[in-house]
Amino acid sequence: MHHLLKPLAYLAAAVLLPVLTSSCASTAFVPSSASSLAPSQRVLLDGKATSAEQDQIQADAGARFGGFKGLRWGRSGVSGMIVVAVNGQFGTNRYYDPSGTYNGTWAGDFSIVAAPGELKVLGKPDHYQIPGNRGNAFSFRAKPGHHYFVGTIMEETGGQIRWLPVVFDKTEGKVVPLPEAKPQTSPKPVTMTIYV
Repeated sequence: MHHLLKPLAYLAAAVLLPVLTSSCASTAFVPSSASSLAPSQRVLLDGKATSAEQDQIQADAGARFGGFKGLRWGRSGVSGMIVVAVNGQFGTNRYYDPSGTYNGTWAGDFSIVAAPGELKVLGKPDHYQIPGNRGNAFSFRAKPGHHYFVGTIMEETGGQIRWLPVVFDKTEGKVVPLPEAKPQTSPKPVTMTIYV
């Protein structure tokens, strides 16, 4: 019996691995000509921030707008976002938005390589309680060879969810100012549990 387990494990891995990895984020190039840039000229955008970076983002948002403090998990925090478009070019995945997004289906991750210069991002929070059509466009000047976290910071205040798009320059270790970005408020849906 044990002699059959090893071949079955290999078979399961061969069948499941392509399925699982096909829904993960792949690298998108915006515009497609960004793929021909030298690596030192490319700009990388993703939705991953370390705890220290999250702390800086939270402190910055709190200093500029008040609030955005509290528990890291649950009531407020920094997370990636659903990236719908970059410079008017929509992503190809239709799972999160019918227009398309750059996020992978499996975990919502994204990796975008762009040309340096002014980047206009259309994104929305990756949070199940915020209606899907609540997007926000923001712009920032991306420097050649830099790596940026693109995401949101959120907090629950009573029956509301307040959120703000954020960009963090991982290369320089600082929050990128987004002058046109202001906190957005969405009503938190009421959920009821009925026990029978």
